[in-house]
Amino acid sequence: MKRSLRSAVCEVIYAQPGLTQTDVAKAIYGSAAYPGQVARVCAELLEEGLIQRHGRGGPADPFVYFWRLRHQVCDGAGQERPAL
Repeated sequence: MKRSLRSAVCEVIYAQPGLTQTDVAKAIYGSAAYPGQVARVCAELLEEGLIQRHGRGGPADPFVYFWRLRHQVCDGAGQERPAL
């Protein structure tokens, strides 16, 4: 079964905190990825309070993403559940 983009983004940010959107996209899509492929999902997760964003958002200080609660993960539907 193919995992959803939301689930993939959750897994990448949880496993590798401190990545930029470009890094997250490359972890999912490979070297030809670009930030726009994951921007919407990152914005949704941020708005829902599942992830945190640090940085000013420019080239010298890009946004980097962290899982808000390391003991929580989200499933493909975006529901929080305890990590195993």
